[in-house]
Amino acid sequence: MSLYSTLILLVGAIFAAIIVYVQYKDYFFEQRLKASILGSLRWLSYMTILLLLINFPIETETTSTEKQKLILLTDVSSSMNNFTSEEEVSNLINSISTNSKLQDKFTIEKYSFGESFQSLEDEVIFSDKQTNIAKALREIDQVYKNQKYSIVLVSDGNQSIGQEYTYLTKQLNQTIYPLVVGDTAKVEDLRIDRLNVNKYVFLDNKFPVEVFASYQGEKVQNTELGIYRNSKQIASKNVVFSSSKSTHRVTFELPANEKGIQKYQVRVRPFEGESFIENNTKDFAIEVIDDYSNILLLTEKIHPDIGMLQRSISKSQQRKVTVKTIAELDEAINDFNLLVLYQPTNSFQSVIEQANDFGMNVLVFSGTKTDYAFLQKSFPYFEKSDSNVTEDYYPIFDQDFSVFQQEDIGFIQLPPLQDIFGDVRLTTEAQVLLKQQVQGFETGSPLLFFVEDKSRRFGFFMGENSWRWRSQYFVDNQSFEAFDDFIGNMLQYVTSTTTKQRLVLDYERFYNQKLDEEIKAFYYDANFKIDNSAEVTIQLKNEEDGSTNEYPMLWRGNYYSFPIRNLDNGSYSIEVSVNDRSFVSSGNFQLEEQDVEDKVVSPDIASLRSIANGNRLYLLNEPDVLMQNLSEESSLSPSLKSVKKNLSLIDWFYLLLFLVVTLSIEWFIRKYNGLI
Repeated sequence: MSLYSTLILLVGAIFAAIIVYVQYKDYFFEQRLKASILGSLRWLSYMTILLLLINFPIETETTSTEKQKLILLTDVSSSMNNFTSEEEVSNLINSISTNSKLQDKFTIEKYSFGESFQSLEDEVIFSDKQTNIAKALREIDQVYKNQKYSIVLVSDGNQSIGQEYTYLTKQLNQTIYPLVVGDTAKVEDLRIDRLNVNKYVFLDNKFPVEVFASYQGEKVQNTELGIYRNSKQIASKNVVFSSSKSTHRVTFELPANEKGIQKYQVRVRPFEGESFIENNTKDFAIEVIDDYSNILLLTEKIHPDIGMLQRSISKSQQRKVTVKTIAELDEAINDFNLLVLYQPTNSFQSVIEQANDFGMNVLVFSGTKTDYAFLQKSFPYFEKSDSNVTEDYYPIFDQDFSVFQQEDIGFIQLPPLQDIFGDVRLTTEAQVLLKQQVQGFETGSPLLFFVEDKSRRFGFFMGENSWRWRSQYFVDNQSFEAFDDFIGNMLQYVTSTTTKQRLVLDYERFYNQKLDEEIKAFYYDANFKIDNSAEVTIQLKNEEDGSTNEYPMLWRGNYYSFPIRNLDNGSYSIEVSVNDRSFVSSGNFQLEEQDVEDKVVSPDIASLRSIANGNRLYLLNEPDVLMQNLSEESSLSPSLKSVKKNLSLIDWFYLLLFLVVTLSIEWFIRKYNGLI
């Protein structure tokens, strides 16, 4: 308590005593004992009321024991079946979680992972078709970000999808105790680890195939890596593996001579005596196409946005982009499918006139260097004031946008764009994908919108520095994919000259039969709003045996769905129709069985050791050693946590109760003695 508070209480106590003396001085000489008791009670009441009125804060301190979290993270992918049983792992998890010493020391939480990360409550079941260790570690870091925790990782260490987890753990700085499932002795084995190949290839072009192969063993193995089509070898290279050179990256360039879906197989020739050869082959397929979008990107000055657009546009093999400045343009533009203008000024006049003559579609990116007076004159679809003041604009996704499929990729979390200050007013019918937000206030002005004018389409992106969007999205998601898809969707819509489609299919060209995949269909009513009342059916034709089957598609909240998990492997053509074929859309896909989990022959000891605390690994048959080390590790002991709080006296129940008691006792004494 401060000196100021002490002085107030002292003055209050003296003042309260004077008041009490004045009130009871007549009784003091006649009934000294009763007057002293009543005066004391009255003085205590006054002091209590004074404390409540002043409401001094009282600092309290509580101490508690805080246990660290012990996370039991169990791999439930199907590759675990190659090394152990579900019952053995279930018993292991149960013995660790019920160990009395560990329960006294830790708060134990149980989770499982495979394709996804989730809480583990029931018995362990090895059913997931993929393994994503990195995703599970990242999820745990998000859940327990501000808490102390350690992880017991029960896994074979083999990951089939996701970010490389050995690097991720260094970023997250996690304490991990790997419990290895499988024999730590190395099994000699050759395998195809991964393929990098584009899904789409242009006809008569060559396409690269990047093969990652590895060897586990001590001997020198001289073998052949080949690519086959229709059981015929079309390319091969000799590779030499050894204990010091256990991995190879081999690149092939193959010709695309036939249009359509083409299937290939990569094989690494087994060495003599190799016992497990299922992982020596890997299939892949490409689609050879003979058309693409040829895009011209024009700018007056170089800006980081140009590089971002060039990279995002070039992500798709179906698009080719040519970047030029206005000064460099020395050719007609009618050979291009789409004209992209970056921050146009009046120097773009002749180009825009050519675009009007050829009926080309145009996508405009504006910003602080844009001549808005010229832009509005050239494209009279909006009005915006032209000033020397700039402003930061944040994007807000418009949920009512429906002209093409675009999900909210977290636009509101992206950095702001810069543009000239001023409201944007549409002067014609337009479809708005993103709206502006300025300093937390939604202005109602569009940030990204599209206009259809007769047979032409136009897009307007109002703001510069979108390169920061792509960078920030990668930081948040460790991938450019969804952002590049956003740019691609925008380009695809503006490039297309077809009318709006009310039935849109969303499907992959190639599916893995082992995964739970689905074909999606989006159906819109006459106002292009999602319609969930239609009867949507899908007809599938197996191209190999000619059989045809028809199924209803099920409504899944905002789209119609058909799961493919029960289909046989092969090539299929699909035809989706609505309400007795009033709308029809078609396509084709390839269904293949690829179980990467079944091709795991040994645990990944090197990766598990690299993430282990002190590089120490524990075996599945020695859980007692792990539990003893955990219980004896001093750095994991519970800590004392002290919490200081300022308690307001007016919230102190006992002080109010004391006031009631003192007033009540005084009242009863006075009543009993006839003083009331």
